[in-house]
Amino acid sequence: MTSIKELKKILSKIEKAPISVGCEELTKIMQKAETPMPMAGMDSIKDKCIKSLHTTIQTEMMIKSCIAAKWSCFWAAVAAIVACISVVLVLFCG
Repeated sequence: MTSIKELKKILSKIEKAPISVGCEELTKIMQKAETPMPMAGMDSIKDKCIKSLHTTIQTEMMIKSCIAAKWSCFWAAVAAIVACISVVLVLFCG
């Protein structure tokens, strides 16, 4: 999996490329990013590559956010258990 920093560098490279950039060049860049190459259509290939890279970056960031949220929930549960034990000790021993 490509890191977010590398994906942002690749995105910047595509954004700075001229509009007339060839499909072969974009394909090579997208392969480096391990992102699927979009198919031609109404929009330019360059615009579709940029959208595809944005989606990939958002996905990577969401995965990292979910992992952070999982750990936050774990530590919240630990704090709740410690608080519960503290209340029990105060009620029965205090």
